[in-house]
Amino acid sequence: MRTVRAITVGLLASAAVATACGSSDSAADPTTTSAAPTTTAAVTTTAAEASTGPITIMPLGDSLTAGDDAEVATQPQSYRGYLHAMLTEAGYDVDMVGSQSSPAVGDLADDPDPDHEGHGGFTIGPDESALCDGCQPSPANLSAHVEEWLATPPDVILLMAGVNDMLPEPEPTETGYYRPVDPADAAGKLGDLVDQIAALAPDSTIVVGSYPPIGFLVDMNNPALAEGAEAFADLNQAAADLGAADPDDDIFSAPIRTELDESWSEDPGAPDSDVIGDGLHPSPQGAEKIAEVWFDTLTPILDQLA
Repeated sequence: MRTVRAITVGLLASAAVATACGSSDSAADPTTTSAAPTTTAAVTTTAAEASTGPITIMPLGDSLTAGDDAEVATQPQSYRGYLHAMLTEAGYDVDMVGSQSSPAVGDLADDPDPDHEGHGGFTIGPDESALCDGCQPSPANLSAHVEEWLATPPDVILLMAGVNDMLPEPEPTETGYYRPVDPADAAGKLGDLVDQIAALAPDSTIVVGSYPPIGFLVDMNNPALAEGAEAFADLNQAAADLGAADPDDDIFSAPIRTELDESWSEDPGAPDSDVIGDGLHPSPQGAEKIAEVWFDTLTPILDQLA
């Protein structure tokens, strides 16, 4: 979370006030210090009161975070643009951050804040996954790169990771695509990634999102899919458990799986479906539903940070 630190007026003339959200205020005008009290104990201000910058939010994850700027009916769409619109319309001053900049839904011109840390095809890690020969960054997992991405920690991190761990590719293909993962390991790896993020960004609030009820990953009645369905259920349960472990850890859960269980429309590619033709990635309608769960989870957290 943002660190709120008391700063004495007597020190403001010679030092800048730095806040945990990454913004800073310039030092106080020295010409005004003569009016300050001669003692430093009586009058204080806080970094939160001095800071007028937005709350920074890093969407972190895979293609469900990244979205795509191609044809919306056939390409993955992201919750990011919808969430940003919902938050700003509700009066929150937020800034989406990350090393990537791409539209969440449709054209970039329609997305006023396209920054993110979504990486399509990435697993949780650590592993030696690759999207292709020579593809960068490499390896294609979040754990390997999160230290670099969190060099400037945001106020809030929205993490949704693990669906690619459900889709192993044990041997490299001709193009170099390789995903040496075991779906049964995903839940534990998610916990390890959250621990890694918390160590790298101790003042950030982490919100771990589960996944929507992706049809081919929730069908326990199909013997060919049962093992993957069990691993996917464990992954989503891990996301819920991480947020419930310790309320003092600033780790929360966005219950996307449970909140959308009844309303998620599984008819891949249909005009009113929540998923595109691949049965995995959200349509614009599905992305908006995911954004609504993030919004409901985030607003009480942002109220504490604002």
